[in-house]
Amino acid sequence: PEAGATPEPGAGLASSSPPAAKKAKGKEAKGGSRFKGVYVDKAVASKWKASIRLEHKEVHLGYYENEEDAARAYDKASICAKGFPKNLTIADYAESELAAVRACEGDVEKLRAAMGIGREAKNASRSSKHRGVCVEKKTGKWRAEIQINGRKESLGYHSNEHDAVAAYDRAAIVARGALAARTNRPVEEYEGEMATLLAFEGSFERYQATLQTKARRSNQYSSPFRGVRRHEHAQKRGAVSVKWRAEITVEGKKKSLGYHATEREAAAAYDAFARTLPGFNQAWLNFPAGAPGPAGNERTEAAGAASAAAAAAPGPDADAG
Repeated sequence: PEAGATPEPGAGLASSSPPAAKKAKGKEAKGGSRFKGVYVDKAVASKWKASIRLEHKEVHLGYYENEEDAARAYDKASICAKGFPKNLTIADYAESELAAVRACEGDVEKLRAAMGIGREAKNASRSSKHRGVCVEKKTGKWRAEIQINGRKESLGYHSNEHDAVAAYDRAAIVARGALAARTNRPVEEYEGEMATLLAFEGSFERYQATLQTKARRSNQYSSPFRGVRRHEHAQKRGAVSVKWRAEITVEGKKKSLGYHATEREAAAAYDAFARTLPGFNQAWLNFPAGAPGPAGNERTEAAGAASAAAAAAPGPDADAG
């Protein structure tokens, strides 16, 4: 300072206040990310979304709890498709991570599936490599089912895949015998249960009746006629009217054929419509021999006719009835 000048307070001392923060620019100023291919998706709170643009299309790479994880997801896709990362350096990735990316051989869809992203990953998580086993979408439980005479029969829902596999294998042994059954696991694993399973003498119906499945609980609404089921309608004062619904599956969709006073009438309606379908087969009918006879013993007659028809051909709608 010049002679005679009064120094200002604090002059010559280091400032105790922090330096001014660097002003954010670009997408960071708008709440975005400093990493390429990473941003906040307003539709998903507190998550960072990663995506990469390939061949003029945006490819989704998932949502992440923190920004760097999203940046790493982008880099892996970049390495897979282009051979180099854009956010971090190759040295920031473990050799095992790079090996997994290289194993996808430049296919980003394979990488997405390996990362648990996309339709393929979801389908893989819902499927099973075992025969007769799948995951129910709504409940997340493992469903076991087996095809008998062209019709899928439920074997119940199970909390784990192992139990569902065992349920299928036991039903296969009952229905087809220990030698002919195509089980998922070696038949020898069921040696301790073999006597009980073979005691059903090949009768799947008797075996299924012992299972606590939704299909068995709803058995009161079933009918031995193909394409027919019981329908109850609650009326005033507690009265219940009973009708028989006829339906048939056409091109993967169920088509209603109306409600009828008796099972026999509903079965006849099913037969009449079945005759109009392309590639009609006589074995599809409830009454392949012709018009139904007297109504005195309709359930016994229907059971015999339906069994004979099912044995001859699966019919247009194995799920109806």
